[in-house]
Amino acid sequence: MEETLLCWNEGGVAHLSLNRPEARNALNPALRRELSESLEEADSDSDIGCIVLTGEGPAFCAGVDLKSLSETESAHFSSDPATDIARCSTPVIAAVNGACIGGGLELALACDFIIAAHEAVFADTHAGLGFVATWGLYDRLPRAVGVRQARELCLTGRRFDAREAVELGLATRAVPLPDLRQAATESAQRIAALDPLVRAEICERLQRAEAAG
Repeated sequence: MEETLLCWNEGGVAHLSLNRPEARNALNPALRRELSESLEEADSDSDIGCIVLTGEGPAFCAGVDLKSLSETESAHFSSDPATDIARCSTPVIAAVNGACIGGGLELALACDFIIAAHEAVFADTHAGLGFVATWGLYDRLPRAVGVRQARELCLTGRRFDAREAVELGLATRAVPLPDLRQAATESAQRIAALDPLVRAEICERLQRAEAAG
């Protein structure tokens, strides 16, 4: 049976790696289910102080695997892994190793912050495929890059690289691909080492500030 998600815990950090490299880590029902369950498990573990989400192979996530969906699921995209990420009280870091497209961009935006490899490429392709994003993209992307930039990116589907992602405020920094996992892990370990009550209070205050605009 395909192991669609690789999971391991180390040093107070839960590592989750999307593992469908042959499909550019596109989200089929099995991967969405495993991701939801693993996020819930990590978030409820008092020994885990931070979660790192990344992908195996050359892509972070190419979005929803449309080939695996029934007609009904294709129309409604019933499960919402971005909301599963956003609900975590434990901070989640996206370590974007490659293509971060459509629903993959929604996953990354739901994380607390994004560290990108220089090779990463981002795009919102929903409109060009005839879909409207339903996992919070139109709320989170404008907060990250501004409304006008979000309009351009959502309506044109334009691709942009890690350097521009940092300039736009989407990613916090870009690093060489060989250094990506170490960079994300070091940040995660620093977060995990914080006093849990202090970490929770900081996250709550920042969340309120973000909601207030």
